[in-house]
Amino acid sequence: MYVGPVALNRAHQHYAHQIAWSLETELVAIGAHGPVHGAGYLVCSAAVHRVESSAWLQTIYLAPEMQGTQWLVERAGGSLAVLTLLEARQLSAILLNWREPHASDRDALASPDSPNDDVRLALVLRHLEQGLHSPLRAVEVAQLVHLSPSRFLHWFTDSLGLPFRAYVRWLRLQAAVRSLAQGGNLTEAAHLAGFADSAHLSRTFVSAFGITPNSLAEVEITVSDNEFPMRQIAHALNAKPTGNAFSDS
Repeated sequence: MYVGPVALNRAHQHYAHQIAWSLETELVAIGAHGPVHGAGYLVCSAAVHRVESSAWLQTIYLAPEMQGTQWLVERAGGSLAVLTLLEARQLSAILLNWREPHASDRDALASPDSPNDDVRLALVLRHLEQGLHSPLRAVEVAQLVHLSPSRFLHWFTDSLGLPFRAYVRWLRLQAAVRSLAQGGNLTEAAHLAGFADSAHLSRTFVSAFGITPNSLAEVEITVSDNEFPMRQIAHALNAKPTGNAFSDS
């Protein structure tokens, strides 16, 4: 989860679905079909977009392989959709409870949300997450699941909806952001995440988020081990809104 001002950003796309909102003022998100105005927006994986706002933004990214994200794709029509102020307030309350849950709430937040049940896919994803500090080659990973390199690449893309190299790049970005959130500098984050150098990390970051890593200096980044409240978020946002996007009705 990221909380901070909206830096000047260019059109970009990223592997994860995105939910972003503000309780301060109306946001303008610009996608392939033009702008939408509201208290927040949903962006589907790989949808090109940018956002215009002077407000502080709260943003969460959801990997498409997480169970329970299909509602977002349907709500956003595969691209971009707007959120009402009421929905933004519900999101803020849910995420505050997730970040700092009371002991009595922990059971309610827990859910079995997890990546795809395919045992082979789980094995591959775990291997990739644990091996980011070194080169990750499809020909070697394919051996884990006893597939030829070409068959593995097709299977991987079919399973996650993203090519192998693009998924590894997204994992590296996550690792770099975590390092930066914990106080590391760009060089340290690049090394830990397996980028060639800080310049390589910066180029990849801009391509994925539309801003430079230096923009994170004003951003609060939350890395939590608490179970993500997907069910609560889906329940709060799954109903199609009516009325003005920046109103309580």
